Amino acid sequence: MNVDLAINSILSEKNVASILVYLYVFGPKTRSELYKSVSSNPRMPVKLQMLSDYGLIKEGDKNYGMVKTVELSDIGKKYAGYLCDMEKLLGGSLEAYKWNIIRTNVQKSGIHIK
Repeated sequence: MNVDLAINSILSEKNVASILVYLYVFGPKTRSELYKSVSSNPRMPVKLQMLSDYGLIKEGDKNYGMVKTVELSDIGKKYAGYLCDMEKLLGGSLEAYKWNIIRTNVQKSGIHIK
């Protein structure tokens, strides 16, 4: 019997770590905002469902009209926090990550910044 670790199932999916870190850094977002900022891969809904099935994300309490948000669950916050800690241990910068996403989204909206 071959039993894999749950973390392998989660982290082997492309963009899943990015989804968790993005929600950790920026807070609850709509699915459209996630797709725009993380990936427009057609499998993103499947990845979000997988994260929901593992209990790492949930439908948010905030509504924007008919659109609901996605947010980290309590266990998702811990899990994403550990991912952020590992990123820092490897020399990564969450501040640089955050500002890169902000810059990219601003530029996508047609505003050009230096």
